[in-house]
Amino acid sequence: MFETIQCHKDFFSGSRDSQFHVDIPKLTADEYARLEAFIDLVLDAEELPGRNKPSHTDENGKPIYSAILYSQTNAWHYHSGPYSRIHGTVKTPPHLPENLKGASSAEIVHYIKDESNKTIILIGYSREHIPFPKSDSRSNPLRTRLGNWVKKVVPLENSSDGEEALP
Repeated sequence: MFETIQCHKDFFSGSRDSQFHVDIPKLTADEYARLEAFIDLVLDAEELPGRNKPSHTDENGKPIYSAILYSQTNAWHYHSGPYSRIHGTVKTPPHLPENLKGASSAEIVHYIKDESNKTIILIGYSREHIPFPKSDSRSNPLRTRLGNWVKKVVPLENSSDGEEALP
């Protein structure tokens, strides 16, 4: 299970606002609520309704060789809703394993799993999921959030009261 969620500083305070990459300050109220629901379900160790998968594999779980940086940094993405069909899907367990049978959606939460520290690092949100963008493409803002992220994180808890500190 994951005990901590952190946020890449560029996602936390960035200004990206497109269909494919949007930073927290530019999220709509509904998008913000879906991101917050992901955080709450993970921290409360509850099952999640959406599909969850490593970003370096395709929809069948096969490796995508042009996405090596996603593999090296353990980047994943979670389908956060809204879902057009949830009946017949399989929920994702709280330890966030690969789940190709979860509900799919256009909207995606991008994150890094730091399993040794029981931490999730949020790196981005997409209103429309671009399937399998190359991890080294200059047009992919996630590439700059994958490397050396340890020095670029913002904790999402206020240490004085334990409340989430999303903007």
